[in-house]
Amino acid sequence: MTSYLSGLLLICTFIGFSKAGQWRYSGPTGPDSWHELFPSACSGEEQSPIDIKPEMTMFDPDLKDFAIWYDPPKPGSRMYVKNNGHAIQVDTVGDFYVTNGGLNSVYKTSQFHFHWGSQDHLGSEHLLDSVAYPIEMHIVNYNSDRFKDLAEAVIEKGGLAVLGVLFEVQEEVNPAFEPIIAALQEVKDPEEGRVLEIEPLSLRSLLPNDISKYYRYNGSLTTPGCFETVTWTVFHEKQKISFGQLLKFRRVLQHRHHKHHKKHHKRSMRRRAERQAEESAEAVLNEMGIKHDNVQKGELMASLVTQKNQEASSTDVTSSHMTNTNGGKSDVSHSDLAMKSSDATQDQPTAMAQTDVTHEETKDVISDPDMTKVSLDEEIAKQAEEKMKEYTETLLETPTDSHSPADEPAVVVNIDSQPKEETGEEWIQENLVDNFRPPQPLNKRMVHRSFRLKDIYEAKPKYEVFNQPEPPKQNAVGEVYSNKKPGNSGHRAQFTFYSLILVFIISFL
Repeated sequence: MTSYLSGLLLICTFIGFSKAGQWRYSGPTGPDSWHELFPSACSGEEQSPIDIKPEMTMFDPDLKDFAIWYDPPKPGSRMYVKNNGHAIQVDTVGDFYVTNGGLNSVYKTSQFHFHWGSQDHLGSEHLLDSVAYPIEMHIVNYNSDRFKDLAEAVIEKGGLAVLGVLFEVQEEVNPAFEPIIAALQEVKDPEEGRVLEIEPLSLRSLLPNDISKYYRYNGSLTTPGCFETVTWTVFHEKQKISFGQLLKFRRVLQHRHHKHHKKHHKRSMRRRAERQAEESAEAVLNEMGIKHDNVQKGELMASLVTQKNQEASSTDVTSSHMTNTNGGKSDVSHSDLAMKSSDATQDQPTAMAQTDVTHEETKDVISDPDMTKVSLDEEIAKQAEEKMKEYTETLLETPTDSHSPADEPAVVVNIDSQPKEETGEEWIQENLVDNFRPPQPLNKRMVHRSFRLKDIYEAKPKYEVFNQPEPPKQNAVGEVYSNKKPGNSGHRAQFTFYSLILVFIISFL
């Protein structure tokens, strides 16, 4: 329980009070800034995606064919389509597994999602010989031999195995993806929070015809938190999609965001910061498909706090109200602090606010000028943990349903459809396109392949060479006629010469 509570505190501090806010694929919180917004996660040496250059890869004979089951899906299996604001994602429930293919364990499929572009020459995250493709699918699997769910596996080396599939545009509709395409209109707006169940699909039908040729390397998730725990497989052969199907992907929407900022009252700005903190934390959990699974969320948070070794994190309360280094006191009085604390507590929009440390409870701690920053952080964390423990015990006492979420009705509507607070800002909502991260440096990593290069490059055509006769030597006239056959021009000239001599002799007689 202590690890769970500490993990929850760390997650809220790390994500909620960071400068990241709600990350996006463009603007100041786009991919070019992720290494600054998430420095402990998105700035490693083994980041994904990458530009795969076949001639720079190494053949590995141990990379054999994959085994993918169950095909068709077992009875009771389910699939749910949703728009998480960053991608179209399909969550899987049931027995979907991937193994072999150079993998040392059995991996269970958790979800698959898509990245696409606004134009046909871009959209995929991985490049193949510096060429981008209009759309790419990622099938996310976790090591079921070592971990019981995705939350445990996501931060452990070798915990995840992701299959990457590149697409080419064709004229004909690809029927394997039609159930997903048909659901796009229903989940078009992520603000509505809709989840639509579709008929379970065969994972094998979503892959290219030839899955024996593929590339393998160690990398990361391509979205925050960019955990470097992924064994990547990118298939060489492309899957197909029609232009009409691709166009429907380009028509879905992303989350609303601010067009520009205006001056507000400090209370409104505080509400907005709190809302963005929660949205940011939920976005990371949503990307991994465990946003509404309290058990997996708790396990992830406990794992994070263990990995971080419970490093101290300072909150807005500490940075704003501590005494400065030259001995002067903060410009904010304790009465103002109490008033702001009261406003913030009343305006907190979700149940997570009940776990926050109120400013009144930390007032006595801050008022002691001799207390160091480290001891202050420890005292705040202790008070937060006590509040969170009380709240968790309250949740545990609440009666719950005996059946799992998988037994619920097929369609879940308006999960997070609460209207945005009026803050005087102008909101815009754009189409969800170009939701890909640019290629990352390969650094010292080696990319392996399961095939030989001669299997993908066409052999050069072989030309039949005929022996040509040598041309006659122009400076040896005798030799020209010496090789002539009887009846040729040489013999005719010789006959004419002798005839002239005979005529000359007869004339003298």
